Parts: sequence; C-alpha cells; structure tokens
Amino acid sequence: MHASQPAGTSDLDAAAARLLRRHIIRVRQSGCPLHLVLRRDSSGEYLPEPLGREVELLGYKAGPEVDAIAVIATGSVKLVDASVELTAGIAALTRRQIDFACVVSRSGTVAWKACADAKPLQMPTPSSGQMLDCMSRAVDVPTPPPSCSPAILEGPLWAARLASAARTSQARLPWSYVEECRPCAPPGTPGWSPPADQEALVAEWERLRMAAAGGAESVWFPRHELCEWMDAGMFSRSVVASIPTPAELSAALRQHLEPQAARRFHHELTRIARR
Repeated sequence: MHASQPAGTSDLDAAAARLLRRHIIRVRQSGCPLHLVLRRDSSGEYLPEPLGREVELLGYKAGPEVDAIAVIATGSVKLVDASVELTAGIAALTRRQIDFACVVSRSGTVAWKACADAKPLQMPTPSSGQMLDCMSRAVDVPTPPPSCSPAILEGPLWAARLASAARTSQARLPWSYVEECRPCAPPGTPGWSPPADQEALVAEWERLRMAAAGGAESVWFPRHELCEWMDAGMFSRSVVASIPTPAELSAALRQHLEPQAARRFHHELTRIARR
C-alpha cells in the first residue's frame, strides 16, 4: 500500500506479533476471524479491545480515539493464477494452515505477522485485498486507486437491457436491435472512453461512487451506506468483482439472439472488457 513505512513501524510490528501469540488459539477454536481496535496509552503501547461479534468490518468506522485496527485469522494460501510458477517454499504453504495478524494504523502503516505450525513465516506484507480495504476505511485511510475505468460497466449494462427486452420477445433479437440497446454512459462521466490519466480515472469512479451513495441504483452497486463509507478505489473493486465476465454475459443471452448477433455481441463484450 505504501512504498515506504512511516516511523513507528517497529511498534506496530511488535503489536501484531503479540496479538498473534495471544489470540490465535481462540481464533482457531472459534473458526472466525477476530477484529480488534487498538489505542495507544501514555507510554505509546498499543492496547487492544475486541470488537463485538455483531460488528461487521465491512462498513465499520472507528472512533477518533482508535489508533489502529487489527485482524487475527487463520486460513490457507490459495493460488489464484494457475500460470504462475510456484517456488518450493510457496508450494509447501498451499498445503499448510497459515495463522496471521494484520494491523493498519491511522497513518496508513501496515504490519503483518504470519506463522505455520507455530513457526514464523517470512511473507511479504500484503498491499491489496478486500480485508485491507475494509481495515483502511475503518480508520479513514485511503485505499489503492482504481485500476480500470468505469467504462467496464458498458457491457453489463448492455446485457441487462437485452435481457429485459428478451423477456418480452417471442423471436430472437437481430444485431440491429442489439445495437439500439447499447447504453449511454452513466451521468457525470465523460463517456465510455478510458480516462486520460490516473487522476481522471479516480475522479470518474468518485463521481459514480457519490451517485451510488446518493441513491443511484444498480445491481452491481453496494448498498448506499457502504458506497458512502468506501472511497473511489474500494468502490471500483467492489463493482468490478460483482459484474459477470463477458463469457458469462454472452452465454446467458445466446439463446435470445440471432446467431450472428450473438457472435458480434460476444466480440463487443470482450473488446469492452479489455479497454
């Protein structure tokens, strides 16, 4: 999340190590992650306080007296890209249970401690992911910026229009009608073209996030109150994660489109997703 770690990283690392030692047995027994808020006392030591079981991390906003937030959990290493060649060490981790503690401070510092079979693991500190997004927003820290344009929504919105039309049509839809259903860009955005730079990209997602927080409806948007809590980066990843792939969208509509229209629609969806 950050190129360099601010002062105080060693204190946060020490706090993460203590929390892992103190709470991991409880976490293993319960099978549920443990969420804690940390406050610094007059000596600078971090004092943990568990959040109630009824408190969800998604949407949680810590009070100003909270200096950091922590998650203690156990799980496994999962390979998400089958094309990646694993080192022997990482391959071994995929067969073991991993215990970890992650702490995020209000300054944006991230501390990470992990172990397997009660032995410390040397693993890189994570810089992205839903858990880190939630922890960062809980202490009002910006999350990593969006990595793609809101233009990625053109395909799903187009498919939604066609699905609605197909429900009332007795015949397969021709390409001419498919083209007519192509959606306009969302209000407040400059169109479906990718933005010129990173600043413009963030601004487009921020406009869309504010519209969603203000009541704009979409099956791919989080709840309004979550949109308000998120920032542009987290909102973008939440939306992108919820939309179907081009293959899924075209497969769902294939039987409702003429064969040529189905092929062209799939081609267009693929092109849109690669923008």
